[in-house]
Amino acid sequence: MESAGARPQGLEVDVIDPGTSTADATAGSDTTSLSTADETNPQKRPTIHSRAEWGADESIRKGDPDYGEVRGAVLHHTAGVNGYSREEAPAIMRGIYEFHVNGRGWNDIGYNVLVDRFGRLWEGRAGGVDKAVIGAHAQGVNSQTFGISAMGDYDQTAAPDAMTTSIERLMAWKLARHHVDPTAKATIGGEWLPTVVGHRSVGQTTCPGQYLAARLPEIRTDAQARQGTAFYTPSTSPRRVAYGTGGSALQVRTTGDITWRVRISSKEHGVISDRSSTRTGDTDLTVTWKGRLADGSWAPPGEYEVLLSGKDTSSGAWIPSWRDTVTVTS
Repeated sequence: MESAGARPQGLEVDVIDPGTSTADATAGSDTTSLSTADETNPQKRPTIHSRAEWGADESIRKGDPDYGEVRGAVLHHTAGVNGYSREEAPAIMRGIYEFHVNGRGWNDIGYNVLVDRFGRLWEGRAGGVDKAVIGAHAQGVNSQTFGISAMGDYDQTAAPDAMTTSIERLMAWKLARHHVDPTAKATIGGEWLPTVVGHRSVGQTTCPGQYLAARLPEIRTDAQARQGTAFYTPSTSPRRVAYGTGGSALQVRTTGDITWRVRISSKEHGVISDRSSTRTGDTDLTVTWKGRLADGSWAPPGEYEVLLSGKDTSSGAWIPSWRDTVTVTS
């Protein structure tokens, strides 16, 4: 096949040999997926296979992980083959890892998590899947999102239900840990965007493919439903207050049947305020601290921890807590 126009210059081809690993045989016998997650506690961490389980060569990884925040999630596809076997999945990940590090010069594999066509989740970039590890998956928003990549080309074929179910459950768990509503919008990379987007929404690409992108509305809705009871976008304001002038207020959106508790404390004075109650449905909760100690005197200059915790009233399952610091200045 030929085309008109100038011949492209500077083309390079990276040929990657992922080698073999004892992880390959283990992966072939692994039949787990997120379909067996604990439905009585949807915010329990799903099964995520470690880097060691896909045979990551830690000697080629560069430097230590960097951490940011999680305001949302970016969905990708690897644009690779679709018909791989269970045994072949680890080698595919090793190939992506090798290309990202030695081909593109990145410190590590770009994605935070990968999911294969069988619904198995795999840890991508090192640093802790429960933490806000900065990946290299979507330029401009890496420090504010986590990236999950579906292994295969979903511009050519539909993503298997086992895969999309795993994506939903991973997003439900991960975004709940960071108090993010999968159906909401947030400022990400300086733009007002859905908290769950395809790569094409933040970059010049067709990723994650037309068929997977078409399922994003369903993924958002189902991920939120799987979260059940949750705290969304908690904040305190003001976070700095002058001594003797007032206090601060915690604001948070709650969903589901929730038993909440807000405790304010300091190292010097212990627990200053401890309030709790219940809420049902989608509500906005405001809890105010007047800037005073338990005896009614003004809280002296220093740092005061605000701890928001809660659980599902019906099941008793704890949901991720949230902490902030209010500073009283002199």
